[in-house]
Amino acid sequence: MLDLFTIFSKGGIVLWCFQSTSQIFTPSVNALITNVILQERTGNNVYDHKGLNLHYKLDNEFDLVFVIAYQKILQLSYVDKFLNDIHLEFRDKYKNDLSNGTYFGGFDFQENFNSVLRASEEWGKTQLKIPKQMRTFDESVKSKKTVASMIEKKTDEKPTKEVKKKEVAFAVKSKKTVASMIEKKTDEKPTKEVKKKEVAFAPASIGRMGQNPIKNTKADAYL
Repeated sequence: MLDLFTIFSKGGIVLWCFQSTSQIFTPSVNALITNVILQERTGNNVYDHKGLNLHYKLDNEFDLVFVIAYQKILQLSYVDKFLNDIHLEFRDKYKNDLSNGTYFGGFDFQENFNSVLRASEEWGKTQLKIPKQMRTFDESVKSKKTVASMIEKKTDEKPTKEVKKKEVAFAVKSKKTVASMIEKKTDEKPTKEVKKKEVAFAPASIGRMGQNPIKNTKADAYL
C-alpha cells in the first residue's frame, strides 16, 4: 500500500499529491531533494529515510519529479511499473500545460491515479503467481564453471606426465647401478687370480723341502 505519491517541479512547486495516512512526509521528501536530487545522485532511483522507501523518477523535459513513499518493511513488486505508467499518464494528459509552464491551473488527476494504481496492483498479483522459469544449462553459471574446471583439470594433468618421465629417468639410473655392480664383480677376478698364484707357489716350497737331504753334504762326509 502506498503512503504517499506526489508530483512536483524541481523548483519546489507541488502539482499533485496523494496521501493515504496522516503521517507527515515533508521531512523525508525534503531529505530526498537535498541529499539526492540537488546533488544529482540519481543512480538507484531509491532513497531510504527513517523507515521509508522513496522511489522517484525524474522528467528532464519538463523538470518534474515523481515520488512514491511506503513503509520499508513492505515488499511491493509493482512500484517500478506504477511509477513508469503514472509518469506517462500525467505527461500525456497535461502535455500542453507543461509545455506552456502552467503549474498553477489545477490538475484533476484522481481518477487517472486510481486507474493506474489498480492496474499496477493487479499486475503485481499475477507476477507473484507465475512460477519462476529455470534457466537452461547453457545460460547457467554452473555450465561455464564446469567447462572452466575441465580446462583446468587438463592443465593440471601436465605435471603428472612430467613425473612419469622422471620415473623413467630413475629406471635408467637403476640400470646403471646394475651395470656398476657387474663391473665390480669383474674387478674381483684379479683377486681370485692372486689366490691361485699363491697356491702355485706352495708346491715350489714343498719341492725345496724334499731337496734338503740332497743338499746335506755333511751326511755324505760321514760315510
